[in-house]
Parts: sequence; structure tokens; C-alpha cells
Amino acid sequence: MPISDTVIRKAQPQSKPFRLFDGAGMYLEIAPSGGKWWRLKYRIAGKEKRLSLGVYPEVTLREARQRRDDARRMLRNGIDPSAAKQTEKREAKLTEVNAFERVARDWIEHQSPRWEAQTKKRIVDSLDKDVFPVIGTTQITELKLRDITSVIQAIEARGAGETASRVMQRIGDVFRFALMIERIETNPIAGMRPSDVLRPRHVQHRAALPEREVPSFFRGWTPTRAILRSPTRFACCCSLRRVPASCAGRGGTRLTHRTPRGESRLSG
Repeated sequence: MPISDTVIRKAQPQSKPFRLFDGAGMYLEIAPSGGKWWRLKYRIAGKEKRLSLGVYPEVTLREARQRRDDARRMLRNGIDPSAAKQTEKREAKLTEVNAFERVARDWIEHQSPRWEAQTKKRIVDSLDKDVFPVIGTTQITELKLRDITSVIQAIEARGAGETASRVMQRIGDVFRFALMIERIETNPIAGMRPSDVLRPRHVQHRAALPEREVPSFFRGWTPTRAILRSPTRFACCCSLRRVPASCAGRGGTRLTHRTPRGESRLSG
């Protein structure tokens, strides 16, 4: 049964929180302190969730019902009203010109002409996944070294040390860009390198492949990308200083390549 303003005004706090239900999942929760909060209980993707609709009396019964109806329209369209509310708050914060994400996206736009499409996608994806959800809405002038290191160490903690190193470099690029366009006066990670923050990575080197095993290696190797097969084959053959039968050209033609051992290495 729907509640009325009279019922709400007369409701007195109790020793424990209690609820007055209005229908369609909406209720007024009354705390022992006397506070009254409008909430909506709903289900989406098989999960039960709750959405805050405001505090009474700032939000009246009529306004709360309107917000409930708006949320239910979203649900009918497959939209989670809680997620939509968080997105709205986030976008409102990002309208501030100095939010880290806003500066970072300006940097991306500035750099884009220098990048290929795949490079840009890789950089944007890494920031979207690991950086923006944590510090994206923070004013770039308020970020401290500890804020950056916590982001980087969280990436490292999941076993992605190489990703952590690259993300730190990109964050550093954003700060240098912010200095250039005078959004900040100091760079909190100036002079910092990934190796200053990340633990040393232990690399296990594999034994060298003997020349006699090269043919069987190529016969049994199936690269995930076909385009890699010929370049890798050529690199292996060059490292052997001559082209074995396994690297023969089309039609069985065997090419021989020899590098005089007395020649000095080519430099830069």
C-alpha cells in the first residue's frame, strides 16, 4: 500500500532501522538517528541492487516517485540506473579542465598524429583500464607521488610488470604535457623511473638452439600469426651466419650466406 506524507511525518525512529514501503520497489528507510532516506530495490542481470533516491524532506514523496519511475524506465531499456548515476557523476567531475583524465585525453589528442591506430588503441585501453578509474577524476594539481605509485604497484601486483612500466611512462608523459600547457607547476614524478617503483623482474633465459635442431624446430613450429613465420625463420638463419637447408628458398633453391668472422660489428 502506498505511503502518504502524513504517514512519513508521523513516523518515529526506533531502536533499529525500519522501512516504509511505497510500492514498485521504493521505500523510505528510517534510521535510529531520525534520518530518512529514499531507496529503490531492483534486480538486473540476476542481481539484486539498491539505488539511493535522496533524503527526505529535501526530496519529497512526489519527487522520489518520479525518480523511481525514471529508474524503472532505464531498467526496461536494459540500463542499470546505479551505473548510469555513477557515470553522470563522473562526467560532471570531468568537465573540470584539470581533472587528470581530461588532461590525459588532451595529451592523447595532441599525440595522435604521431601514432598508428593500434598504438593509440593500446595506450587508451591501458589508461581506461588501470588509471582513469582510480585517479581520472582527481585534479591533476592534487596528485601526489604516492597516488601514482599506488596505481603502478596495483598493476604489478596482478603479475603485469611490463604493463606497469609502460603505464608509468605514459602517466609521466601526461604530466610533462600538463607542464607544457601550464596546467601544473610541478611534476610529482619528475626524474622517477619505473625501476624506482617496481620490483626487479627475474628473467629466465632459455638455452641456445643448436644448429642441428633448427630444421626440426621449424617443422614443428606453428606461429599464432602467419606473418611472423618468414621473418623469424630469416632471423634464426642469419644468427647462424649461413642459411641451412631448412631455410631454402622456393623450388628447393638453397641460398648460402656467410659473414666473415673477422669483420667488426656494425655500429649505430
